[in-house]
Amino acid sequence: MSLNPPPETPPTSAAHLEPRALAARLDRIEAELAHTRASLDELVAHARRQQDLVDEMRPVATSMMRVATRRFASLEADGALGMGRAALRLGERVLHGYTVDDVDALADSVVAILDTVRSVTRPEILALVQEGAETIEQAEQADPIGVVGLARASGDVNVQKGLGILVATLRHVGRASRVLSKKEAGLRRGPAPPRPPGSPSMARAPIAQPRPAGPTAAPMAAPVAVAPSVFPELGDLRFDAGGFLVDADQWTEAFAEAVAADLGLALGDRHWVAVRAARETHARTGESPNIRRLTAVCDVTTKELYQLFPHAPGKTVARIAGLPKPVGCL
Repeated sequence: MSLNPPPETPPTSAAHLEPRALAARLDRIEAELAHTRASLDELVAHARRQQDLVDEMRPVATSMMRVATRRFASLEADGALGMGRAALRLGERVLHGYTVDDVDALADSVVAILDTVRSVTRPEILALVQEGAETIEQAEQADPIGVVGLARASGDVNVQKGLGILVATLRHVGRASRVLSKKEAGLRRGPAPPRPPGSPSMARAPIAQPRPAGPTAAPMAAPVAVAPSVFPELGDLRFDAGGFLVDADQWTEAFAEAVAADLGLALGDRHWVAVRAARETHARTGESPNIRRLTAVCDVTTKELYQLFPHAPGKTVARIAGLPKPVGCL
């Protein structure tokens, strides 16, 4: 065995390459250089295009900033920005002072509010208000009228009409005041005890819905048995203190017809669409839908709901459908 190491292989260099291999390597290097040069040319062209775009957009951006600055200055001078800041503060107060149910209840009442505003802002009503304001402004020029003058003025047709409108308005105000007083008194006293089955017929309680069980829900009032004279043809039914059906499974179409008739409504096809949609939603979720939810699960719009059920549509649908009061309904 030889102890001498093998001879070292000389490094490969251009001098040791054959002319053909050397030419092939030079061709590859030239191709790579050409590719690199093309890439550099493309990068330079791209940079030039970007610079051209920047040069073209600079005056446009400068003009836009100048216009925006003038516009913001104008808005600030007109008080629009201050109004916007005040609106943000209002939104923060609503966010911290009210719940989602409060906002939903307001949304459910928007149509009724808009209808009231539309009625009040009719041209003839505005003209009447303007005339009344002018009369008050000229009150110092009016001659005093005693009892005899008042009796003489009562013969005027216009005065008679005005007195009739005034009496009708006072009658409505008094009725509303009595309803509010009864509701407040009922809240202070709590739910009335149930009547025995043999007691005389009692008046129909206004139908109101208990809040569903939950951490924020009010405790449900004790059920009150309805006297046979109210719905004798429907059998033994139980209602809560507000008049809502306690057991939704006792509901029938005859019940819906009877409740609707008691409320002065004649159920048509569109009424039934809303009533059945409410019952299907309650069966699926365990909750009575409010107006916003009801319009989302059926093709009845909010405006149509107020036309079909003019007074408190959410609660009225729940009453006719034999369901609890929707959360958020007042």
